[in-house]
Amino acid sequence: MAGELQKALKEAIKAKKCGLGARAAASGLKGCKLLVVSASAPASLPESAEGAGVPVVRLASTSVELGRLCGRQHRVSAVSFTGLAAARVKAIQGEAARK
Repeated sequence: MAGELQKALKEAIKAKKCGLGARAAASGLKGCKLLVVSASAPASLPESAEGAGVPVVRLASTSVELGRLCGRQHRVSAVSFTGLAAARVKAIQGEAARK
């Protein structure tokens, strides 16, 4: 669960180009380039994102592990990227598909 996703998370958090949490992700689906959800995210969130045409990466990890990956000390069930290049989206999706 590291690699390209971890790099993108670090850069997006630093540049404030992502929303952390299910509520932030659900409210910001309109301008979202990629949605990353943990196994413990609400089931309706990826469904509504796919309905809006947003690519979704489903992780097998828990929200605690996604929170640690984001550098937070609390749980994060979803991350919505607002400023991400299309090539990077494809790289993250490819990395997630291999796991």
